[in-house]
Amino acid sequence: MGFDGSAPGAARLHLVDGVPLLRPEEQVFAAMLAGFANQQLARNLARSTIEGRENAVKAFSAYVNAFPWQWSPAMIDEWLGDLRSLRDLKHTTIRAYSEAVRSFKAKKGSPPKRRSVLTVWDWTPEILDEWFTEIRPLFAVDNNPAAWPSERGLRVGCQRLNSRFVTYRETLGLDSGLDFHSFRRSYVTHLIEAGRDPRFVQEQVGHEHASTTSIYTCVSSDFRTRTLRRALDAAVAAALEGPAARSKA
Repeated sequence: MGFDGSAPGAARLHLVDGVPLLRPEEQVFAAMLAGFANQQLARNLARSTIEGRENAVKAFSAYVNAFPWQWSPAMIDEWLGDLRSLRDLKHTTIRAYSEAVRSFKAKKGSPPKRRSVLTVWDWTPEILDEWFTEIRPLFAVDNNPAAWPSERGLRVGCQRLNSRFVTYRETLGLDSGLDFHSFRRSYVTHLIEAGRDPRFVQEQVGHEHASTTSIYTCVSSDFRTRTLRRALDAAVAAALEGPAARSKA
């Protein structure tokens, strides 16, 4: 396979005309690893986690002495078997290595999907009713089907939302690391703290794996304390109920 970027998923390198590429396979692999790291940073993963996954991918590549476009399922099975039998690694470590390689391998994406997100807060109906009955009509966009119309276009765009959010953030003196995407993390966290089923929350945000949803879950210390207290109260109640039941018998 060539490395001119013509193949789907191939990494494209920009070079000066007439200059040969030194060790192209290694440079393409390095570009793939850099993209892998950026992808995980965008998911808000810790750098230690990202470095661990990168090291696992490099270790696997060194073991099979092949580059990603040459890998096969049999190679992965052989590597994991070697880790189990010869190096006697823990099952959790082996699973982590397997997940790192699986995450690195390319996966065909899907087109944008229309999602229905349930608004579950008590104050939501009142806010929406006020918007649609009192505020939206002031825009004079009777023929516009958008729920959130714009004075200059069909609807408010993402760029405008981001710029307005940055203005509010700076005015309030909030951390610069807070971005518009943080609302997604807040939504997930509030649903979990409200006692919603984790599977329901996962489907609300459209995640394929529960592990992805867990990345977005940042419960407060108060929530952890309440959860621990409920577990301890249940354990104490069960322990006290045992002797009482035996004495009645």
